[in-house]
Amino acid sequence: MRLRPLVSSSIGVRSLRWKTLLVVAVCEVLRSSSVWACPSCKLLAEQQSEQPRAYMLSVFFMLGMIGAVCGTVIFVLYRLHKYERLQLEEAGYYHLFDNAASPAPAHEATDR
Repeated sequence: MRLRPLVSSSIGVRSLRWKTLLVVAVCEVLRSSSVWACPSCKLLAEQQSEQPRAYMLSVFFMLGMIGAVCGTVIFVLYRLHKYERLQLEEAGYYHLFDNAASPAPAHEATDR
């Protein structure tokens, strides 16, 4: 069985660029004060009651649930893709990942 790397070097560089861009974008959003509170939330925060805090926590909880569900779906799809790719490589179909038009391995071509 021939083992091949799952990621080529050019894809790794591209992935690193996207990760760097994502980190810069997140830092820029977090730096912005307008993201942290809407005018209504700022007005409620000036009051001395617990209602604004409860409202804020409920919004964070709803956003967290959306993130958790989306993250779970993405994680499951990633693991499924990784498992299927491993199964194809173990079955001898690793050449399909190089190029869709690549010829079959030599031992299959001589069997015909």
